[in-house]
Amino acid sequence: RQGAVAHWLYILTAGQVDLWASDHYHASTSGYYLEALTIFAAVTHSDPRKLGPHERAARDLKIPPATAVRLQDVANRAVASARCNGTDKRGALIDR
Repeated sequence: RQGAVAHWLYILTAGQVDLWASDHYHASTSGYYLEALTIFAAVTHSDPRKLGPHERAARDLKIPPATAVRLQDVANRAVASARCNGTDKRGALIDR
């Protein structure tokens, strides 16, 4: 019964990116890419959106350009929201 309930937690609606592998324990390729983007943004204080739709790692991982851009935006927003200083009008990270 518990497994049946957990299964429904991983059903995606249209337009969502699956961040989990089929075992629902490990990240999917997109999930690990998002993790790497978040670390990149946090460590370098750079906006990961500057990597763009044709970023090499995304291409090599066969992540569609539109998905890469969406994940770059999510990483930027996640790191920006974790910082007190936030973002500028364009959504770029503001460093102190």
